[in-house]
This record gives sequence, C-alpha cells and structure tokens, in this order.
Amino acid sequence: HNGSQYLGFDPIGECTVVIDSLCESKSPFRGSIDGKGYEITDLYINRSSDDRVAFITATDAPAIIENLSLEDVAITGRDVVGGLIGEDDGANISYSSVTGNIILIGQQSIGGLVGLNKGNTPLYINNSYFNGTIDSTQLEGYFVGGLVGGDDGMGDLVYIDRSYSDGKILCTDFCEWMGGLIGIGLDVEITNSYSLANVTGKDYVGGIQGYAADLVLTNSYFAGTLSGTSVGGLVGFDEGGEITITNSYWDNETTNISVMCGEDAEVGNCDDSYQRTTAQMQQQSTYSGWDFTNIWNISLGYNYGYPYLQWQEDVPYSGALPIYTEFPIPKGTTNFSAVQDVTNVTNLTLANQYGKIQFNSTHGIDASYEDYDTNIEIGYRFIYVNTPGLDSTFNASTQLTLNNVTCPVNTIHYTTGSESTRADIIANGEDCESAGICTNKTCTGTTLRFNVSHFTGFAAGYD
Repeated sequence: HNGSQYLGFDPIGECTVVIDSLCESKSPFRGSIDGKGYEITDLYINRSSDDRVAFITATDAPAIIENLSLEDVAITGRDVVGGLIGEDDGANISYSSVTGNIILIGQQSIGGLVGLNKGNTPLYINNSYFNGTIDSTQLEGYFVGGLVGGDDGMGDLVYIDRSYSDGKILCTDFCEWMGGLIGIGLDVEITNSYSLANVTGKDYVGGIQGYAADLVLTNSYFAGTLSGTSVGGLVGFDEGGEITITNSYWDNETTNISVMCGEDAEVGNCDDSYQRTTAQMQQQSTYSGWDFTNIWNISLGYNYGYPYLQWQEDVPYSGALPIYTEFPIPKGTTNFSAVQDVTNVTNLTLANQYGKIQFNSTHGIDASYEDYDTNIEIGYRFIYVNTPGLDSTFNASTQLTLNNVTCPVNTIHYTTGSESTRADIIANGEDCESAGICTNKTCTGTTLRFNVSHFTGFAAGYD
C-alpha cells in the first residue's frame, strides 16, 4: 500500500533503489522457477506509476520459467507490462500460461507473457499461451502483442514455438504495431503457433505480428478478428527486411482482410495467396507440410474447428455440439467448442441479456446433441426449461439470474407444468420459496439471483 491505494503483489526482483520507502528499481531475475504444474490464481498488481510491471519485473539469462500458470490475473502498469515478465534479456519460458486482464497506462510495450524483449540474448517461448484481455486504451499504445509486446532487435532473437494467444487485444485511440502474437519484432522466428485473438488497433495491425523487420514464420495461422488501418492477415507493416513465410495462413472471413501485409515496404515479401476461407481453415488438407502426427490436431468439436496443438488436450471431443444460438453472451455462455469432453461439461453456463443459468463446478452435464434453443428460454423476467426434452443430467440444482427485475421481489413463482411464459407461470404457479425449491434469494439493483433444487419453469413475480 502506498498510502492512497492498494498496490497488490510486489513483482519479483531484488530492490536496488529506494526512494521515500518505495522501491524505484529492481535487479533482473536470473534464476529458475518451476511451477510443477500448479496455478497461481487471482494475482493482483496495481502499479500504474511503475515501469516493468509483471509477475517478474525483469529477467536476464539464464532465467528459466517452466510449468507455471497464472490464472485470472489483474495487472496494471505504466510502461513495459507483461503477465510473466516485464522486461527480458534472455529468458526461456516453457509450458507456462497467463489468463486474465493486463492493462497499460503509459505508452509502450505490453504483452500477454512478456512486455519487452531487449538486450543481446534470445528469448525462447514454447508450449505456452495467453488467454484474456490486453488493454492499452488508456492513453497511447505502441508495441502491443498477445505473447510479446516488443522486441528491440539489438542482436537478440525471439523464438516462439508451439504457442498461442486468444482473447482481446485492445487499443483504439493512437496505437501502432499490434499483433496477435508480437507487437513489434525486428528479429523473430515463429513456428507451429497461432492466434485466435480479436485485435483492435489504429495503425499497423497484424494477425501474427504488427511490425516485422526480419521474420521467419512457419506452419502458423491467425483466425481472430482485425480492425484498424494498414491491417494485414499476418503482418501489419513489413519494414523491408528478410521475411520468409512458409505454409502460414489467415482466415479472410473472420478478419475481412485479403492481404498478408497491411503495408509492404519490400514488394515480394508478402504472399496474399495464403488467405483461406473459414471452411478451408477448418480442413486438415489446407495445411500443407504440417505435422498432424506429433504436433497438431484438428477436430470440428474443438478450438472452433481450427487446428490446435496436441499438448493442449489429450483427447478432444469429436461428437456433435449442442444448439445454443439463443445464448450469445461472450464469456458468459460456455464455449462448447473449447470443451474437451462435451458429454461431461462442468460449470455449464447459458446466458443472454435477460439472465443466466449456471451449474456448479462439481456437476457434469451431458451437452452433446442437445437443442437448448428449443428447450430453454431465458426471457424477460422468467426462465423456462423443458426438462423432458433434455438429458437427465440437466435436471439438477443450479443458480439462476434474472435481469431487468424491480427489487425487492417478494415472490418467485414456480410451476411444474408446461407453462412457458412469464404470465402463465405467475398465474398458475406457486411460491417457489415456500415450496422449498428456491433458496438463497438476493435482489440488488435490477438483478435477482437464487438457487433452485431442480428444473421446470420459473418467473420473477412481485406483489
């Protein structure tokens, strides 16, 4: 705490300069961290006046980070901000990940794993990922990437292999050099990697890399969304160095982009023929020269149908996904295409603007082949579930949320019949709390939440 706000976790690094009892500078970390597959959850860092903000302030060779996951982080810093490392000169990151929100208050270098790579020693990233939101909309943003924000190219290299990013990468005001994997890279090699991120910027936005000088890109793809000016399916700005792109593709439908490079300073570096439709991107035959025996896999029921790395899941689900178009709330409704086994979905959630159904993390739902659109309706102040039309695992205790309610709600009406509208449920139902079906009712603002012991139809009514 600095006297006015809670600063959260103090990033790893030995303090070398102290001013007014606060650490102003730290020496780089040169050791080894092996997470042994464990997770650190809810890491909170709020240091908007500090640079080099991350789990580790800075690293020098021979720093090693492996088998470590940071889940649901909330990290805010001024410049050079990352999930794992703020500023790097020679780290090796493997089998590690970050999920959550990372915010840049200043002007440059923010990445899901590493904020800025600089110095003379290569940065290695393999079998790792970021999934969450990278936000540099506060002021200006330079060097914004899903894995690495920036690379200064001072004799070092960035090697990325078998890694990916997903989520949102945002900077909507004055932003340059944004990429799904790297913001700016002067000497980069990327193999067997991909991004599904939604990248929103202003100038020089690329699916893989925002600004590229020397780049070797092999067996990789982008299938998220892109917006801005000078936008390329793979590269935002080709500076004119040595760029070699082999068997790497982008989805020209999700991106609405038909050029590999948004701006091409060296004519001939960029090959627009690598663009593919969504249907083509979901077919193994598209990926010429890729190793689907040892590195990649593809299944319509996993990773939105796009190729994924074999280390991500042991056995993907290959059956039919449920029908759930009536529940479009992003990151509210379960993304069934990202579930390993749709026959046993835990923490299942269906949500729209009117409310939400959410099961707990210990109960498994067989969601395969289900038609949720037909058998479930979350409407204005009511929820209706046709239990006989669904698998028996759906008839279980859960939490319901109803929006647009006028608090306090005196009575929650409940019916076991076929009533499927709010008016009918209120007219023919009984008091759900008195019946012992509804418990733990709370009503705050315009939101009503309560638990139910099983499913039929429910409505929020009040006297």
